Amino acid sequence: MKFVVSVIAALQAATALAAPSPQTDKSPTAPLKLRAVAPGQPFDGRFLTAKDVNLGIYATKSKTEAFPIYAAEGTGGPNTYSLRKFPKDQDHNELCLLGPPGLHSLVYFFEPRATDPLPPSTLSFGAFTITPAFNELGPAGTRRFLGYRGKSNSRWIAVPTGKGEYDIKYYDGSVIVTQDYIPLRVEVVRS
Repeated sequence: MKFVVSVIAALQAATALAAPSPQTDKSPTAPLKLRAVAPGQPFDGRFLTAKDVNLGIYATKSKTEAFPIYAAEGTGGPNTYSLRKFPKDQDHNELCLLGPPGLHSLVYFFEPRATDPLPPSTLSFGAFTITPAFNELGPAGTRRFLGYRGKSNSRWIAVPTGKGEYDIKYYDGSVIVTQDYIPLRVEVVRS
């Protein structure tokens, strides 16, 4: 039995080492995309796009259109990422979590460090996580999912806005949400 557990642990470690790491400023040739994963939902497999400053699932010309991002070293500690609109974009055009405690919208902000949201809203950026799901394989190997450091019990949700469109929000379970929402995961894929 110990042998089987050791073999499984070794295989998981090998998968983690062999899985491609998120692209960082050292190799900004192709952008990453964010894809909704919600089996059985009408938006499953669709890429996130931008509408004003919000990221979500919106009407687009094609189902392959996506909001491109580049991963740079984050400010939230080891294995965190700043997600940016352009390669080598220093402190500008970042993906952020914006909103009151408990429910944050995924937004795209210019100069987030110079932005001071009105209380009780907060603006968080620079500490996104990209975590492999060792038990799930996609077309390019191990699938990787987006999260945010320090929010382990949180999850992504899609909130309907009408006409088949959805805003993507990060929900930590600390507040009651009376609005309809659909749980999902946000997969990080290479272009």
